[in-house]
Amino acid sequence: MRFGALAIDVGIISLIGHAVATVATPQFAAEVMLNPAFSFFVLAMYFAGFHSSRLRATPGKLLFKLQLIRYDGARVTFLQALWRVVTHHISAVIGGIGFIMAAFTEHRQGLHDQLAATLVVRKGSVLDPSGLEEG
Repeated sequence: MRFGALAIDVGIISLIGHAVATVATPQFAAEVMLNPAFSFFVLAMYFAGFHSSRLRATPGKLLFKLQLIRYDGARVTFLQALWRVVTHHISAVIGGIGFIMAAFTEHRQGLHDQLAATLVVRKGSVLDPSGLEEG
């Protein structure tokens, strides 16, 4: 479900990027939109913004009835969500090991979730915080 949600979110971001590229000047598209720092900024604002919002989820997570929460069940802060984005990239850079970890942890947490002290849960589920420590 988490991978499906991520695929939907990447699709949404790609569609928006394509729409902007069709109306942007070629110079803007080449210099700004293809800049890795700009791409990271857009991704970070999308994910951190949605995850720290009252929705607690991106559109992809909403479709799968998932949400991101802190260990105490509260909404994540923008900075916590931003840190999760950064550590999500670290999980990817180390060969995806940070994602694979989720299959072997009690609460299905990837490295990025553990470092950001967050959980992805089904909306409305009851969390048993035993065994969780702040990252």
